[in-house]
Amino acid sequence: QEIERAFPWQALRDGVGAEVEAVCEVQSDGSLVCRRSTVRQTNGLSDFAPDFVRAVEKLLPSYRAGPALKNGTPSAGAVFGMAVAFKVAE
Repeated sequence: QEIERAFPWQALRDGVGAEVEAVCEVQSDGSLVCRRSTVRQTNGLSDFAPDFVRAVEKLLPSYRAGPALKNGTPSAGAVFGMAVAFKVAE
């Protein structure tokens, strides 16, 4: 539901979706600092790419990482790519 609220309205109106990859680092409090966001693919006009990047930048502050990774090591300092898909109904 968060993604639906963040979806760039002009892109949604025109039926354009995208997948955005953000490169993020987990902070000691579990928050994410994302240094780079890239639109990996769209199903329409690339004019909306900056709008999708801004939408992801609005979404990511609400995400939190757990205190440990799957292998048990602390998550703080971990860098990872996170894909966010904005899909339109067909």
